[in-house]
Amino acid sequence: MKLWRVLVPLILAMISGASMLAPQRHCFAQETQPDTARQMDRLSEHLNAIEARLEALETRLNSLQIEKPTKTGPDDQSTVVEERIEDLDQKLRIIERRRELEQEKLAEESKTATKVNAGKDGFSLSSADKDFQLRFNGYLQADSVFFAGDSSPAVDSFRIGRARPVFQGTIYKYFDFRIMPDFGGGQAVLQDLHLDLTYLPAAKLRFGKFKSPMGLEVLQGDTDLTFIYRAFPSILAPGRDVGAQVYGDVHGGVVSYAVAILNGVQDGTSSDVDTNDGKDLVARVFVQPFKDSSQGLLKGLGIGLGGSSGNQHGTLASYKTSGQAVFFTFASGVTSDGYRYRYSPQAYYYAGQLGILAEYVASSQEVRKSDNLLRIQNHAWQVASSYAIGGKPSYRAVSPKRTFNPKQKEWGALEFAGRYSRMTLDEDAFSGGFADLNKSAKEAHEFTLGVNWYMAKMIKFVVNYEQISFKGGSAQQGNRPTEHLILSRFQIGF
Repeated sequence: MKLWRVLVPLILAMISGASMLAPQRHCFAQETQPDTARQMDRLSEHLNAIEARLEALETRLNSLQIEKPTKTGPDDQSTVVEERIEDLDQKLRIIERRRELEQEKLAEESKTATKVNAGKDGFSLSSADKDFQLRFNGYLQADSVFFAGDSSPAVDSFRIGRARPVFQGTIYKYFDFRIMPDFGGGQAVLQDLHLDLTYLPAAKLRFGKFKSPMGLEVLQGDTDLTFIYRAFPSILAPGRDVGAQVYGDVHGGVVSYAVAILNGVQDGTSSDVDTNDGKDLVARVFVQPFKDSSQGLLKGLGIGLGGSSGNQHGTLASYKTSGQAVFFTFASGVTSDGYRYRYSPQAYYYAGQLGILAEYVASSQEVRKSDNLLRIQNHAWQVASSYAIGGKPSYRAVSPKRTFNPKQKEWGALEFAGRYSRMTLDEDAFSGGFADLNKSAKEAHEFTLGVNWYMAKMIKFVVNYEQISFKGGSAQQGNRPTEHLILSRFQIGF
């Protein structure tokens, strides 16, 4: 068989295969970046089709008998075949070049493609280099508070504890933002709005409204709390405030620190309105000395110290129980008027299925009533422990080993917890007429038991029994009646 009888069909088959191999433009619903696995499957299918076609052509060539032309000689036949081969070779080169250009275009598009993701961490949009990101997540908490016993100092009720959508993102790689409103409690409040410059990981800058960097339990995420409500130390620590902060991690997070200049808020409160020229300096350092150690039993140990100081003037906060019943309030006409400082040693420890958290907060404030000026010092502390089954506890809540899936007989994780907390009010406040012992308690003791069912990382159902006893606070009985509360919470977060 002559060579041209084989070459011509073979080259035609190659052109046909090249056209089949030429990449086409694809559309992606959620992500414009090419799907490599899908392209490889298509390429494999094309190659299999080409092989099958070549085998068919080879079979035909072996079976066909091509008649010799009678009007032209062998030389003319050879010239025609060579011209045809050159023409086909040129077309093949053009097709290959087009294929290279298309691949280069797809590669360039992938560098600037927008990625869309949805998962347990929420929903997000990001550029391919992640210099621009927009993330949306949030959480909802439906609560109930019921008082056991004959007397109820507040109303039994179902409540919307928190309803908080969270918008956060990154612009030009080094600039972050976070916006978190809250629609719980029947009102709209802007909880967080801060802007961060993150160029230096060890010295980030933050401006806006955020949690004051002092209290251990205050800084714990609202979805990560072991109990439904925070303990007494959080009543004395500052909440969210407006100002500027420098913060960062050193040695891979072994040491974390934050230093902030803030407007200054009263004990246990949050605000974005300033009422005087005085400002608070707030600082905290927290150390996890064995974070990178091979000693597994000590990895979960963290120790810290926080504090604040400032010159403040204005109204003073009242103190409430978890049931939102006021158990201490200053007498009429008493205001803050002078230097205030707070300090808080704190620690936690997590190992295996066990978790322990301990905290102490002291608040000292100069207060005025008419011409009388007095410094009062209030103290509170707590110790809490928990034990998890089917998950691992941490400062960032329990992580279930398996999420809720009854069809697979997977139920999430259970956590059993207990806490004791105590708050002591300054005796001088009562003896000096700044508070009335017949209306305000001078001491409060809180004991709480809790069971938490984690169906997923941020989805849980919580039941707490809380008992709070008092010294003082009642004109008739001497001591304010003990509160017995049954609390529940269903939380969904993403």
